[in-house]
Amino acid sequence: MRRRRREDPAFPRLGPEESFPFPDPRSADQSGIVCSGGNLSPGLLLSAYSQGIFPWFSDNEPLLWWSPDPRFVLFPGRLHVSDTMRRLMRRFQAGKLPPGSAAAAEALCGPAEEAATADSTMAALGGAGAAAPAAAAPSPGGAPPALPGLELSLDRDFPAVIRACSGARRPGQRGTWITEDMIEAYIELHELGYAHSAEARLGGVLVGGLYGVSLGSAFFGESMFSLVPDASKAAFIPLVLRLREEGFTLVDSQVYTDHLAGLGAEEIPREEYLRLLAAALAAPTRRGDWGSLFPGFPASAEYRRLVPEVRP
Repeated sequence: MRRRRREDPAFPRLGPEESFPFPDPRSADQSGIVCSGGNLSPGLLLSAYSQGIFPWFSDNEPLLWWSPDPRFVLFPGRLHVSDTMRRLMRRFQAGKLPPGSAAAAEALCGPAEEAATADSTMAALGGAGAAAPAAAAPSPGGAPPALPGLELSLDRDFPAVIRACSGARRPGQRGTWITEDMIEAYIELHELGYAHSAEARLGGVLVGGLYGVSLGSAFFGESMFSLVPDASKAAFIPLVLRLREEGFTLVDSQVYTDHLAGLGAEEIPREEYLRLLAAALAAPTRRGDWGSLFPGFPASAEYRRLVPEVRP
């Protein structure tokens, strides 16, 4: 395996069963940085998450390890799904794009001559060779055309999801913190069964999703993306509902975002987070392909209530 360019050649690469004692996260500076250096080997990444620490850096920075105070988390039992979001999820399930999605509808369901655009979009997201969706007739009044219902899945195409997250434009952010080093490292974690993705597709095209790491009954969310408004939420909400049903107790969102605050995430003191994390790590890790470990996704009792069309 090639050495990633940020790795310190003097620091050993650790396998998933090896651990490393990071500095106490309580020693982090005011911005939340605990330390720098090391590498993104599986053992070091898993050691960091299990100690309340995560990597976060840009292309022009060294490898930085963080533990912010306060910590932004979502308790699965406190997930908030607004009436607006419920209606949107039902529209998605019916194959209807949300308002303001005209450009996305054109790319997803446009005339036959635009099929190459959809195909190149899939290739850019890591799904080269995926078939472009069939053309759809325009709806009356210029409304976005109907598509096959929203298709949700777990761990079907982790590389496409993380690369799409890397390319997502975010307000006030230049470039991306999901560097090529990070992409390679998390794909390796995925292959080992620790990193997972949730995907949303319309007309066979990946339009939203998220990825993160799982240890014990904790899920550490890393990033989300949407090519259609709120497609990431349409993947995230059923994932949290299913995780709750599976006994997960904590979704770590790391730092505050309006996006997740609207879904019920909240800031808690780092000390409380570390206590909750220790309790979560006492549970067994659901390691492997979540598409197989959580059959029937997105179905869960609560999701079937929100979106009655979903069947077990």
